[in-house]
Formats: sequence, structure tokens, C-alpha cells
Amino acid sequence: MSLGELTAFQSYIFTIGASLGQTSRFITQLIEAQGASGRVFYLLDRIPLIPAPLLQDKEPNLDGNTDEESNRITVISKEPLRPKEMIGAIAFWSVSFAYPSRPDSQVLVEFTLQIEPNSTVALVGASGAGKSTVVALLQRFYEVSTGSITIDGHDIRQLDLQWLRSNIGYVQQEPQLFGMTVRENVTYGLDRDVSDDELDEVCRKANAYEFIQKFPKGYQTMVGERGVRLSGGQKQRLAIARSLLVDPRILLLDEGEYSL
Repeated sequence: MSLGELTAFQSYIFTIGASLGQTSRFITQLIEAQGASGRVFYLLDRIPLIPAPLLQDKEPNLDGNTDEESNRITVISKEPLRPKEMIGAIAFWSVSFAYPSRPDSQVLVEFTLQIEPNSTVALVGASGAGKSTVVALLQRFYEVSTGSITIDGHDIRQLDLQWLRSNIGYVQQEPQLFGMTVRENVTYGLDRDVSDDELDEVCRKANAYEFIQKFPKGYQTMVGERGVRLSGGQKQRLAIARSLLVDPRILLLDEGEYSL
């Protein structure tokens, strides 16, 4: 074998070895993508239970008492309700609930609460007492195990889910902001144009107007990804302004210190 042939042979060996090494890495990524896509298609094909209208056999009595039969839930084919307006009378009737991942651990047991319209109610308790659970159940993120939750006398399982949540303003303990301007974050999710006067009004109500005006670009200021350019309190106030902009009948503030 000549020196040239030996050099060419070694070059081929190195090229083939490097290509095989890269191929094995690509095969690993392909297997990972296959596993991840399987989970995605599982979620796409999954039929959620909550959007289906669920009605109780019997409504709770006027005095708030319920019997065993009234707690039985049946699936009924019926169009969800979309009342003309929401008054805001909230009632929890003997609600018991356990998260699906921990069915043996009851978070709420025979929980009963009535909230009148145009009133302010604070749920105070130790961490893990179920405050955030009550907020999640009211928005129908989960179904109650037993009992019922009513708004204006209607079981929330009878109400159209989109209509229900469009009338509820929700501010999380950790507000979710996006890498956009202040204005785009406050008006996020709205399907209508918002005037400058309306934007100023809700920001004043949320005590956010003053610090927004101190920004060099005002409402056009970029807040950064997840609002990294803002303090925790500023992010909360923008989230409150976003909730007030939809003019909700029910405003939920989940933990944290809020001052309106």
C-alpha cells in the first residue's frame, strides 16, 4: 500500500467513525422526540370531563341543607347556560374535594360558604388549608367530589365554561407576564380595542399608573420575559389591572399582599 492510499484509507475511517457517532446521537434524539410526541398526542386525543355539562339530580334546599340524594351527579345532555348577566352571589354547599393525584387526602370536607354580591370576603388560614383550592374550584379547574357550588343559584356545572370564566378576574400569587410592552400585557387576551382613557382608569384603580408613567416609554415599556424588569409588586399590580380591564363580577386574589 502506498503512502497516499494509506492516508486516504485513514481519512475514510475517521470520516465514517465521526458520522456514525453523530448518527447515534440523532437516533437518541429521535427516540426522545417519539416519546414526547406520544404524550402530546395523548393529551390531544384526551376528552376532558369538565367541559361536559354536569347537573345534579336535586338542587340544594334554601336553608343550605343537602341530603345524600342531592349529591349524586349525573351527566345530562343539555346546552350549557349563558345568563344575560352575573350578579355574583356565590355559595358552596357541603363541598368535599380531593385532588385526583391524591384521592385519599381530603382538602375540603363538608365546606359551606355563602358570599353576597358586592361584598369582600377574605379566606385566612395556614398554608395548605385549602384557600387556593376554593379559588380553583370556583373557576371550575376541578370538579367537586361531593356537594355543589352555585353562582346566582345556578350550579357552575350547568354554566357555559367560557361565560363563567369571562366574568371572573383572577390574579395569581405569581403573576404571569410576557416579554411584551406594559400595554400589551395589561390588554392581553381581550378581543376588543382599549382606549387610552380606559387603560389609565384601570391602572389607577390597581395603583399602577404612577410607576408606569415614570418609565421612559410609559405603556410602551418592555417588561422583559416573565416581567424580569419589574419588581414583584409591580407585576402584581399589572396583573390586577389586567383583571379589572375585563370588568369582572367576581375578582379573585390568590394569596399575596394586595392593596387596592
